[in-house]
Amino acid sequence: MAKVKLSYDQIAEKMVQKYEDVHHGKMMSSPALVHNNKVFAFYYGDSMVFKLGKSYDIRQHGEIKYEALNPFKNKAPMLAWFVIGFDEVNHWDNLAEAAYKIMKERLTADLKV
Repeated sequence: MAKVKLSYDQIAEKMVQKYEDVHHGKMMSSPALVHNNKVFAFYYGDSMVFKLGKSYDIRQHGEIKYEALNPFKNKAPMLAWFVIGFDEVNHWDNLAEAAYKIMKERLTADLKV
């Protein structure tokens, strides 16, 4: 588990250093990456979770095992959020970048309306 958290920490720190509008935050009491007060990725158990959108085609990153985030017993899964386990850690960097860019585009489009 320490290896998993270290991998998240390295990616998170890289994103915060690379983008001045990315900050550390929290999501469900877990460490998260935030843009404009909106979480786009976070650490969850032995996985990293990315908000990519319901219609996102994750296959563009290759064959990746994933599942929809389902933290609540009595609610449907959150289909916009992709849970990617540590066995797919080699994809975490690219998925963090993708989630950031998607979040930034959405927020920029919302400001134009």
